[in-house]
Amino acid sequence: MVVTIIQRKLSQEEITKVLVDIKQFPDLAYIKPTLLTSFSEIYVAEVEGEFAGFCAVETYKGIRKLGPIAVCTRFQKYGVGMALMMKVLEESKGKRTYFGTSNQKIREYGLSVGAVEYRNVWKLPADIKQASVNLILGYLFRSVKLRP
Repeated sequence: MVVTIIQRKLSQEEITKVLVDIKQFPDLAYIKPTLLTSFSEIYVAEVEGEFAGFCAVETYKGIRKLGPIAVCTRFQKYGVGMALMMKVLEESKGKRTYFGTSNQKIREYGLSVGAVEYRNVWKLPADIKQASVNLILGYLFRSVKLRP
């Protein structure tokens, strides 16, 4: 299985496909479709020309946050998520970058390329905490429709 990673926006069909797949996993957070169109960078994985998953990247004051990352159910366990992370981390070399994951393989890969692991959010460097808070607030305000 050959995985190709391309930086581009997600199509509406791809967004729908990912959202349907995510609903199969009740422990994962729901992502609003509008949020998936607003990330500054999206890396898309394709297998033989078919959409297989994506990794979003947001940047705040020079700090890159990787994720969310999602791989369609039918392509899981074939290294698609790992290929996405490898490409995005390669593109992030020399840039301040962080990500959070519960996926053991991605965690191990991150550590193998020099990532520092923090198991307590309060021990994160102050600029990473600030970037996280600002990105979360940005997500909330982009996805909330205020009444006039």
